[in-house]
Amino acid sequence: YKYIKRSQASVCMMMDEKNEMGENGLYAVNDLTECKHLRYKVTNVSNGETVAEGECEVDADSSKLICSIKLPEQSFIFIEWTSDDGTSGSNHYMTTTLDISYSDYMDNLKKVGFDEFEGFEK
Repeated sequence: YKYIKRSQASVCMMMDEKNEMGENGLYAVNDLTECKHLRYKVTNVSNGETVAEGECEVDADSSKLICSIKLPEQSFIFIEWTSDDGTSGSNHYMTTTLDISYSDYMDNLKKVGFDEFEGFEK
């Protein structure tokens, strides 16, 4: 539930697939009726590097390319944002889904606090 809820928030940031120049687009989406000012940080959890950080404006009922980032293969990307009204959110992205290590993926989910799966308790 929480996994899906994060990705369907009214204000969300997410990565697009790699483009022809080998870069991934960072997008902000705003489904609300008012403009949102966001502060964001994008971290490569795989190596601890901050790959993007800044502020942006996102018009009401729109999506916007914020920046393009060249990311290494097999990277787990964590995206965090906060709006001026104090509302915050987070999301994640894997640079590839082929041949990923399940244990590494689960370890990274734990690092960012996304390892909450209802109905799968131990």
